[in-house]
Amino acid sequence: MGLASGATLLTAFIYTLAQGLI
Repeated sequence: MGLASGATLLTAFIYTLAQGLI
């Protein structure tokens, strides 16, 4: 894993949280 994949996972996680809040 690198910084790019870590950022991708983090972005996907934040997006999922946002979908749950809306």
